[in-house]
Amino acid sequence: MLGLVGHADLPYAQSILKLSATQNQRYGIVACFPWSIKPVIGMISDIVPIWGYNKRYYMFGASLLGAAAVAYLAGATLRDDNDSAMAYVAALVLINLQVSVVDLLTEGKYTEKMSTTPEVSSDIVSFVWLTLGAGGLFATLVSFFVLPTKNYRLIFYCAAPFALQAVRAFPTHHIPPTDCPYKTDIYFYNLRCSRAGSGYCPRKKKRKPKKSTARFFTNTSRCSC
Repeated sequence: MLGLVGHADLPYAQSILKLSATQNQRYGIVACFPWSIKPVIGMISDIVPIWGYNKRYYMFGASLLGAAAVAYLAGATLRDDNDSAMAYVAALVLINLQVSVVDLLTEGKYTEKMSTTPEVSSDIVSFVWLTLGAGGLFATLVSFFVLPTKNYRLIFYCAAPFALQAVRAFPTHHIPPTDCPYKTDIYFYNLRCSRAGSGYCPRKKKRKPKKSTARFFTNTSRCSC
């Protein structure tokens, strides 16, 4: 998605918005601002979970904003005035916010999986870079054929499905939560802490835990995801 938007950025700004090279460079610096605050976003997502989830709803919210921004660029008719330029920059900021947040938090998730299954860790990294390379190749091919026609909105239309599929993925458990720590108890294992989407593990109240599971009850009452 970011490859498609990036290829259309300069010609769109010069042909439609009539921005100079200096103005486009200044706006480009602003558009890339979300990448400079990735450490802050990661720290906030770790400290302040949303409904018990440290990653899912941050990615969902950022993807929703990014998808809306791509849809706006694909459908809006911008002109060579200051208001259109500001709207264009704001859309680029939201698109970069989506990509940077999803990149950061999914990286944390697959790193977690690599630590639990080290025998396939190299395969995970290879798959990630394979998909990035395939996406970059697709963006280059589309841009090669579309840019000469000066139909820049078509490139944004091509980017929209990739932004929207990210919106769909996160609320539907494509990023699975960690199992409830009461896994050794069959009742809580069947219940599972994510059954209501809350992300919290239920507590036993009327029956003392067995010795084999006591340590889970004393360590935490919330699932990490």
